[in-house]
Parts: sequence; structure tokens; C-alpha cells
Amino acid sequence: MRHLLCIIIFAALNNGIAQNNPRKDNYLNKQDTIINVFDIKKFNLNKNDLNQFSFKLNETTTVSHRELKDEYIEVIQSDTSVFEDFKSYHKNGNLKASVKRYPNSFLKGELKEYDKNSNLINIIDHDEPFKFTWKDIEAFLMAHEVEDLKKNIISIRRFNEKKTSKFVRKGPYWQLEFIGKYKDLIGQFSIELDGITGEELLVKRFRGKGPKGKSGTIALYDTIYEKE
Repeated sequence: MRHLLCIIIFAALNNGIAQNNPRKDNYLNKQDTIINVFDIKKFNLNKNDLNQFSFKLNETTTVSHRELKDEYIEVIQSDTSVFEDFKSYHKNGNLKASVKRYPNSFLKGELKEYDKNSNLINIIDHDEPFKFTWKDIEAFLMAHEVEDLKKNIISIRRFNEKKTSKFVRKGPYWQLEFIGKYKDLIGQFSIELDGITGEELLVKRFRGKGPKGKSGTIALYDTIYEKE
């Protein structure tokens, strides 16, 4: 089961840092069951040479299936939501795990894990310990004139590290990169917000790209504000 979690986090966070907060609820002992079952027969009839199969569920929703060595993967994407539904299934077709995720970034809400008989065995709440929630992030982006959450967002990530390192700070915080407005400035911004209070920790404006090595490039930013 830990192997599954590593796969999900690697695919979802794209080298970001995940927040693992197991929740021990009494009802986990009740052996709750679910009825989600992967349609193996339909998948085998439609899969391509890469063991993948995608189809339109309706005008706004796309379902993508793929087969890995130890599991099947299902991703449901809707034009009306910035989040996608991620599910993995055991090789017998029974649900293995389910969670919502922001594509290539972070997991949202509860990751639920099941055994091969569909018994709920574990829950990890990825919204903990954040008090500055996704709704607060949406409000922050709207206040900074981000008109389209899909088109004007470069990336949204969140972290919850126990120690400060060269690349991340300690504790829960959000990292937003978007095209919008900050005070009187218009452009592309990278902003870090405290995950508890929403306080601005770092504000940078994208200046352009500079050379890196012989043929590479690197993003250049001007720091507008940094909390001491």
C-alpha cells in the first residue's frame, strides 16, 4: 500500500512536497466497503499499444484509463473543475485508492485506501494542517485579477516540511505562480502564502529568462516583498 501512495504522490506533485497526515477514525474498524469496480473487459477491448484507453463521458468530462504492472489507473477530468478525480484499482478490478488532485501539483482532501476486497483500510487527509484553504486561495487569486483559473495559473503547490532547506521553508505554506495583478503591477507573479494565516511570505515578479549553462535557460525574478 505504501508503494501505491508513492506512485500517486510522484505523479500528482511533479517533484513537489506532499503532506501525509494519517487520520485514525473509529469507523475504519467497521470494514466499510465500496462498490467501485474497474471494467477490465471493456478496457481490454479498447486499450491501445500503450495499455491506455480514453473516452468522453459527456461534453465536459474525459475519462482516461491505463494499466500498470500492479494496478489500473483512472483519471476523470472535467472542463468545469480545476481538480481531477484520481482512482487506482487492484488487478481484480476492485478499488485500491481514490483522491482529488490538482494536476501535476498536490492532492486535495482525503486519500482513501482499500484492500483487495474493497475494505477501507486507511485515510490520509492532505488538507491538514492547512487553515488557509483552497477557497481562500481562489479568493486571493480573484483579488489579484486572475480571470481564468485554468489559463492564467502557471502552478499552484503547497508544502508542509518539518525543516527549512535550500528549496523549501518550514511549516505549511502555499506557492502560487500566476498571470494577474499585484498592487499597481501587472505581469506574472510568484507568491508564497502562510498555510495557516494566509500572510504573504514572499512576492516575486517574473522578469524573463536568462542563460544557464551552454544551452539552457533559467527563470529570473525581481523580489517585490519578503517577510523578514
